[in-house]
This record gives sequence, structure tokens and C-alpha cells, in this order.
Amino acid sequence: MTKFLVLAGIMTVFVGACGPTMPPQMQAQRAENLARNEAIWNGRSGYSVNGLRYEIGVSADRRYALVAPVDQATFSLSEVEAAAHAATGCRGSGDSMLRMLGAQGGSRIPVSALVNLGGKTRVELSC
Repeated sequence: MTKFLVLAGIMTVFVGACGPTMPPQMQAQRAENLARNEAIWNGRSGYSVNGLRYEIGVSADRRYALVAPVDQATFSLSEVEAAAHAATGCRGSGDSMLRMLGAQGGSRIPVSALVNLGGKTRVELSC
């Protein structure tokens, strides 16, 4: 878990360093993406999977869902994929950024890893 937190911190520094120097077109696209995700999140619903609570917002085109663990210290990609499936009936694939940082399907990830992601993670859907 320590390795995961160190890698998450390093990625945050690199991603954060790139933000202010983005070309205007990329800044506009980023703003559009953030607004879209905010609208999705505003329509979220609560779900319980195996006794664990999640809030889930689903994109209008059902290509992805935003999933946030509720009142949990840790979560796993398998759990958020199951939560997305419960909400949509679609097969989910957990956040590729978390996978790049070494998260495996059943490995426990501290919720603090989602701080820079607004407390939620993205799950790609296959319906």
C-alpha cells in the first residue's frame, strides 16, 4: 500500500505540473470534460454491494460510470466494478490510472488515493 501511495503522489505531481501550461485547446477540452463529469455526478444514486455503500453516476451514453466508496477506508477495483455493474447491468473495467499505479482487481486501495480525483474513480462500461 505504501508503494501505491508513493506512486500516486509522484503521478499527482507530474499531472499537476502539466496543468497550467496546457495549450488553450487542451484547457478547453479539460474544462468540457470536468463539466460533463460534474453533470454526471449530480445525477448519481446510492447503491450497496456486499454490504458496502457506493455512489454512482452514469454517463448518458453509458460508456463509463463515476464511482465513489461511501464511509470506507479502503476499496478495490473489483468492488467498484461490481458496484458499476449493479447500477447499470454493464460489465465494468476499473480506473486505468489506478491500474498504472499498481492496483490489482482485489488489492485494497486507500480512499485517500482518490483525493485528487474528487473522491471518485472512473469505471469504463461494456454494455
